[in-house]
Amino acid sequence: MILEVIRREYAQLTRSQQRLGEFFTARYRQAAFMTASEVASALELNEATVIRFAQRLGLSGYPALVRALREIVQQELQVAQADGEAADTARTLLAAELEHTRLMVQALALDAFDSAVTMLAQAEHVYVLGQGLSSPLAGLLCDLLRAVGCHADAWPAEPQALALALDEVGPSTAMVGISAGDECSELVGAALRIAREAGAGTVTLASERLSPCAQAAKVALIAPHSDEPLVPPVTAIVALMDVLVQLLAARHPDTVQARRNGVQATRLRIMDDALRQ
Repeated sequence: MILEVIRREYAQLTRSQQRLGEFFTARYRQAAFMTASEVASALELNEATVIRFAQRLGLSGYPALVRALREIVQQELQVAQADGEAADTARTLLAAELEHTRLMVQALALDAFDSAVTMLAQAEHVYVLGQGLSSPLAGLLCDLLRAVGCHADAWPAEPQALALALDEVGPSTAMVGISAGDECSELVGAALRIAREAGAGTVTLASERLSPCAQAAKVALIAPHSDEPLVPPVTAIVALMDVLVQLLAARHPDTVQARRNGVQATRLRIMDDALRQ
């Protein structure tokens, strides 16, 4: 096994190679799907150093190292699938996700939902933000809002992008922040506070009531979780997103349906044109 080779050769490696050995040993699941350039960038090393490291281990090059790591990952997956308790674990996790959603329904203030829908419906432009693992959720919500006719953009949660977005906010706009689990959301929380001070409507979809997002927004829709999972549970957050968009669509169903028909017609035109090329 390649990890055993790294352990065995570690003491004889250069300092840069030792850093690579530590990286591949601790993060082999991630490294198995990284290029040599990405590994070099992550450790601030030269790409040639990464390639020479693989050769130092007796491999033909970096692709051989990646193949060896992927074999380890594949073996782990096969063991997990063969585990007789896998089905029970899956049921337990599914039941926990359903419980999170049930807790959300019980704790949810319906007037908060009404306020959030009104804010988004009246906004000329909606900015959606998510930090860390919540960033893909922000992108999904942005796409859903566009599907029902909202002018929406998802902005990266980094200072320069947030500054550009905040330069455009005002009373005619709204900002939505998403915070799943206990993920850091300080940047999004700060953006929500500034947007609120500028008169924009502010909404958060969060798992934690005391998260920076939930504390900063005027309207907070909370999807609590009752345990401490290894990764943030997102089922209840996505349910909040879905209901929010469905309620928006229900306000102007004919307009939303007409937009869907128009988008579908345009998509077919694009496909037809592409096939003719």
